Amino acid sequence: MPTDLRKAHDELDKIVDVAFGSAKPCTNNDERLEILFKSYIRMTKK
Repeated sequence: MPTDLRKAHDELDKIVDVAFGSAKPCTNNDERLEILFKSYIRMTKK
């Protein structure tokens, strides 16, 4: 992946992490998936 595209993905990941409830940017995709699934469960229970 080109460097500029990788950088854009990394920046977007940080924004999404916080938007979905992480106190800090995730360090890997497993952490990110856990946050996203917990957020999904929380939103679909309403």
